Amino acid sequence: MTASPSMPMVSSENAATGAERIPLTPLQQGMYFTWLQDPTAGIDVEQMVCTLPEPVDAPRLRAAWEKITATHPILRTTFTADAATIHDTLPIPWQELDWSDQPDRPESDPSDQPDLSGFLAKDRRIPFDLTIGPLQRFTLIRHAADDYQLVWTFHHILLDGRAITALLDQGFALYEDPHVKLPTLPSFQPHNLWQATLDHTSSGPFWQSHLSGISGPTPLIVDHLHPDKAGPVSPVALPPQAAADHCLPAALTTTLRGLAATHDLTLNTFVQAAFALLLGRYAGEDRVIFGATRACRHTPVPGSQDTIGLLINTLPLKVDLPSGQPLLNLLQTLRRHWLDLRPHEHTPLSFIRRTCGLSATAAPFNHLLVFENDDYTNTLQGNGGPDFAHRTFDLHELTSVPLTLAVYGSTSLRLHCAWQPALFDHATIQRLLGHMAHVLTQFATLPLTTPLSDFTLTTPAERQLLLHDWQPEDPGVDSETTLHGWFSEIAATFPDRIAVTAEDATWTYQELDRRANTIAHALIAAGVKPGDFVGICMDRRAPLVAALLGILKAGAAYLPIDLAYPPERLAFMLQDAQAPVLLTERPLAPKIPENPATTLFIEDI
Repeated sequence: MTASPSMPMVSSENAATGAERIPLTPLQQGMYFTWLQDPTAGIDVEQMVCTLPEPVDAPRLRAAWEKITATHPILRTTFTADAATIHDTLPIPWQELDWSDQPDRPESDPSDQPDLSGFLAKDRRIPFDLTIGPLQRFTLIRHAADDYQLVWTFHHILLDGRAITALLDQGFALYEDPHVKLPTLPSFQPHNLWQATLDHTSSGPFWQSHLSGISGPTPLIVDHLHPDKAGPVSPVALPPQAAADHCLPAALTTTLRGLAATHDLTLNTFVQAAFALLLGRYAGEDRVIFGATRACRHTPVPGSQDTIGLLINTLPLKVDLPSGQPLLNLLQTLRRHWLDLRPHEHTPLSFIRRTCGLSATAAPFNHLLVFENDDYTNTLQGNGGPDFAHRTFDLHELTSVPLTLAVYGSTSLRLHCAWQPALFDHATIQRLLGHMAHVLTQFATLPLTTPLSDFTLTTPAERQLLLHDWQPEDPGVDSETTLHGWFSEIAATFPDRIAVTAEDATWTYQELDRRANTIAHALIAAGVKPGDFVGICMDRRAPLVAALLGILKAGAAYLPIDLAYPPERLAFMLQDAQAPVLLTERPLAPKIPENPATTLFIEDI
């Protein structure tokens, strides 16, 4: 049977509605309202790719998943803003695609050949209707007689990672033996009903204390980030995410596990510390905030550890990074906080925002960290029989957060980063993953008494590039020569050579030197003295180069004002540096917070 790739949604007449209505969890409510903003955006759509290097009996596999759907109420559930409705039956859209090389298939352009990434991108955009359902669909792709892939697509509002693993285990057990007696797993109704009774008022002081000093998300200060895109992106405008992996050596992972066990910590604690340090260095901050996912399965509800549903919650985690603090102190602080979170882990993010005075519309964090003790493939291969030995399972997700780092703590730590291509390019993320791996390597090799200031992001390969490959053996400059003095010598020697080429201009060394001198005179006339700081907020265009040289020629140091930072932070920087002058451009001026510095516009100079 081959269905239409469009997989139209089932109408309400085709879904037999049951009478049972259950309250939503706070996270389900958040996902529902995200879906309302743009059902076609693909946010929170999960795609589990099951690679099956074996002959597949398609009717039997479909029958197994139909039985799984009939067994577990969450797979027959639809949602409105205030309730989840369990249906007596819901069909599962099923299609089969043949991508194998067949002798009778006409030749075509190779670019027209199907590929999994292209299919997943299109499949993600096929909307689910959370109010009608069904909220899952299946595509069985045949590559060869003994090579298949099953793509199970569903909305995250149904299931979390532990439930996904359990259902895959049961689904393939039924496929291998349709008569097997499966263990009864608890359904989500008791958990949702229990959550609806919770009064989060008592958690208010905890979150106020934890998030004190936080006014907004840690900025995303990395390459290819325009200031206008520095904040969380509206789900309505969210583009598809890209993803990349980086695996740490098994020996390094073993060392980190041993250190964690010795000091009553966990591997997750080391990952949180490394991620916090990474974000702090990227943003130039000694206090960061990111989202962290909690399993939330330690509840008084019987069977919560095995419940099939969505129990997780994503919460803000603030980390202070004083430079002199030993690593062990940071790890112990993170571990204590992670344990202290348990009584408050069900707190809705909306409640935390209100209680702590955070924005009601913008997310409190730009980054999400998800830690799993193992990945799906290792877990299922360990739980299942010999038929699982060659199967692999890979989950493709799309969140509303600009950058998500999922870390799988299997034999070798696997770092899986998903990001918005509108904000980052692939090379930037590969470098970020390399920095994260390098920090974890230092955690495993340096004493835990090492202060945070001694940990570096620069990898050995980057250090070689910066210090040697890009640096001539004899630059021909003595130690007393200043940067701007050296530049003036070059300008005098090669006045007509091209110094700057940008989209808006091409300048020779002589012209650049003349412009820099003009800016220096303007700064001195405005009161800048040697040793002062001059704030500078300009786009990356040719005038920026002249402005930086002009500041140095005036005897001052430049203080970059990056609009990705919160306004309060920028105002503090200018006041703390006692910068007498701020050099900027007219279009950027309205975005700069009020400050005591005299503003000079580069257009006027």
